[in-house]
Amino acid sequence: MGLSRLIGQVDAMVRASGQAPADFSAARWFAGWMAQPVAALGGLCPHELLDTADGREALGTLLLQMQSGVYA
Repeated sequence: MGLSRLIGQVDAMVRASGQAPADFSAARWFAGWMAQPVAALGGLCPHELLDTADGREALGTLLLQMQSGVYA
């Protein structure tokens, strides 16, 4: 799963919610999220996981959990 796919996943999630502002930018939101520590990642910033395929897969899974409300 590449960076573009993760950004696309965010865009699809927000648009599927039916609450996407007209000026919503998935890339801008994703960039901000990447720089903030996330408790579900043990306090790591998501950008720290981008270097490996497993890390990117973990981020994709976390985004799905956030969407479904199963956020850990």
